[in-house]
Amino acid sequence: TPLEGLKKLMPKAKITYYEGSDMEEAKTLAAASDAVVIVAGYDFSDEGEYVSETSGDTAITIGGDRVETLGLNKEDTDIIKAVGPVNKNTAVVLFGGNMIMLEGWKDHVSSILMAYYPGMEGGTAIAEILFGDVNPSGKLPYVTPEKESDLPQVNWDTESQFYDYYHGYRKLD
Repeated sequence: TPLEGLKKLMPKAKITYYEGSDMEEAKTLAAASDAVVIVAGYDFSDEGEYVSETSGDTAITIGGDRVETLGLNKEDTDIIKAVGPVNKNTAVVLFGGNMIMLEGWKDHVSSILMAYYPGMEGGTAIAEILFGDVNPSGKLPYVTPEKESDLPQVNWDTESQFYDYYHGYRKLD
């Protein structure tokens, strides 16, 4: 996690972890801190390969496409919008397997880092990027739209779909 990476790079620093359950407490901690790192996003149970298993009478499903929004969960955006303005040194580190919309909260923080699923040394890599020791200069293999309405509509109930050559590109010039 980024927490372990920060501890590794700053062994003598006081690092406070707060899970964000009380917005006023989060804002108080942010105001008293030199910098804030908000970790937000998704994990394998939110997106990715759809898995369905049956256990007794109950069907258990995880993963699949994010259908409701390509943005963050409301809890994540609420804490970013509340804490970001309190400390000008607030960075958001995003975890997820694909694009996450930034609209609605990006102007509340000073920096955003898309970490994807960074693996077991991801915390160290993220901390090195946050400290400026490494330049996060990866090139994305896709276009990130400004708003969800820039994307073609998806019919989630269809049984077949035809995509022509320019599908998904025509609105992203």
